[in-house]
Amino acid sequence: MAKPETHEELVAAIEARREVGEALEPPVIDAFVERIERRIDERARERQPVKRDRDKELALAIITLGVSIPLIAIVGGMAGLPG
Repeated sequence: MAKPETHEELVAAIEARREVGEALEPPVIDAFVERIERRIDERARERQPVKRDRDKELALAIITLGVSIPLIAIVGGMAGLPG
């Protein structure tokens, strides 16, 4: 459903078109369409999911595994089977 200000802008654009006549109709319609397109773009940007940085997440996982495996081996060698 259209927001009240969008409806008001549409009514104002129609009235302006009637007042200026056919000669200036395209600029009036173009200006209204541009406002609607801007609003659509704003809403689309608001709805976009936050982009995750997968490269950094992968690097952290690799580093974690690279560090934890040798540590486990060292602890296991020092403590024996219970370690």
